[in-house]
Amino acid sequence: MDGGVVMHEQANAVLTLTDATFEAEVIRSPLPVLVEFTVPGCAPCVAIGHLLSELAVEYAGRLRFAKLNVAEEAAVPARYGVQSAPTLIFFVEGQPAERVLGMTPKELIERKLDAPKPMPTAS
Repeated sequence: MDGGVVMHEQANAVLTLTDATFEAEVIRSPLPVLVEFTVPGCAPCVAIGHLLSELAVEYAGRLRFAKLNVAEEAAVPARYGVQSAPTLIFFVEGQPAERVLGMTPKELIERKLDAPKPMPTAS
């Protein structure tokens, strides 16, 4: 396999998060991040994971995609009130902007990703 192809695939991969890496990879990300809160062996989670892999290629350079295993990581899911899997949370400028629960069609996820987000207001 050509080294350039591997680099391209790695650049578009869905990032695996932990409680320890969440801050650096999501909250401080210069790009918006869609995070899937997932559980291994969950059929809807696997299906959403495949959709995120496709979207990561389509939105490369504009958005980041990541997943966090709620069976192994508890702090971040608790902080954001995640109670079921799959749950998708779209973070913009480190803040949750959209939330989608359960198996969701790709078109609906794309609409949410493409919708304009309100700018954070100064307190």
